[in-house]
Amino acid sequence: MPNNEKNSSTPEEEKIPHAKLRIIIAVLLLIFAVGSITYGLSKAIIRQPGWIEVTTTKEKRTGAQDFVFQYNIGLHGVTASAEYNELQTLYTDAMVKCYREFNNDKTFSGVHNVRYINEHPDEVIEVDEVLYQAFSKLDKSGLRTLYLAPVYDEFDDIFFVGSDEEAYEYDPVVNEEVRKRFKKMAEYAGDEKQVQLELLGDNKVKLTLSEEYKAYAKKEDIKSFIDFYWMKNAFIVDYVADIMIKGNHLAGFVASVDGYTRNFDGSNEAFNQVFYDLVDGQYYEAGTMQYKGGRNIVYLHNYSQSQQDVYLYHETDKGAIYSRFLSEEDGMNKTSKNDLLLHSKDSSCVDMILAAIPVYVTEDFSADALSELSKDGIYSVYCQDRKLYSNDPEVTFSDLFDRDGITYKLVK
Repeated sequence: MPNNEKNSSTPEEEKIPHAKLRIIIAVLLLIFAVGSITYGLSKAIIRQPGWIEVTTTKEKRTGAQDFVFQYNIGLHGVTASAEYNELQTLYTDAMVKCYREFNNDKTFSGVHNVRYINEHPDEVIEVDEVLYQAFSKLDKSGLRTLYLAPVYDEFDDIFFVGSDEEAYEYDPVVNEEVRKRFKKMAEYAGDEKQVQLELLGDNKVKLTLSEEYKAYAKKEDIKSFIDFYWMKNAFIVDYVADIMIKGNHLAGFVASVDGYTRNFDGSNEAFNQVFYDLVDGQYYEAGTMQYKGGRNIVYLHNYSQSQQDVYLYHETDKGAIYSRFLSEEDGMNKTSKNDLLLHSKDSSCVDMILAAIPVYVTEDFSADALSELSKDGIYSVYCQDRKLYSNDPEVTFSDLFDRDGITYKLVK
């Protein structure tokens, strides 16, 4: 959080209006806490119809602390308790799978995950379909973000230090040696002749490294060559939502702490999404987007907006804020806006972030590029000079900020 005195409209200080709405999606205000009910006890509880948070069971580690799954149980005539138990089983299984498959920190017996692939270059490896499909999407996009893993590994440590002195070892802005190393690693990452994950069909992949890159990796003690990093939770949210949709569970949403929401509600329920604007170290509740029914949302922001996401950002003693959005060009942290929201009825969270990377992970903001995305049904919300811009005619906005001489205006 900025050290400056916060405006009275910060997420932690001001409650969201419109209590009459049955459920409010404001991902940045959600409390991402897993309930304390055990699996056996949860089955014995008589559930009442209505919106409820579905939690994972406690039997296996799932990484679910960074997600929330809300569902309107009993809506379609199914017994609420029975439906909850079914949802919990599906959710737990999906989260366990994703936690293991996308993990780049450790391996699991019988699982050929991201960590396993990094540890076995130049080998043909059969992976789970969920991982193969994720690799396929990135490959089709033409982006090389996946290969910035060495930069991610080194830069990520900056989010767990306290002072600028501690951060110096990982800070490419003030440490020239780090900056040069990041650029060199980004050059390797950007060259398919140096590193490439080959998709061989039948869920088989092969991580190919050049002899030059292997030598460099040994010299620099590089252990990771691919990693989903900040994109990972988008893939997980999409996977969980797709599992629910395939099971004909169509009255809920799943969201992550870092701004990805898949809303698969088919009941024409009313939802809100609060949008913020960071200006001179203070952030304002610029306005509230209102929509009905299912809609997928990607909210990208380069600063912490809640206690649940503080570990994803680092603020220097001078107030500069670093986020995980690193450029393919040179490995540096770059964003074109402090806040950018993308939403779509048809495009998944992954589809939207892949479309957003050239627009957001750059120093140059382009309203024209966002306008082009709207032609494919990916709409945007952003602020400029106290104006809130939206290019989707179907959504509405309320509660535009207007106090202390500061006024936001809607431009559509």
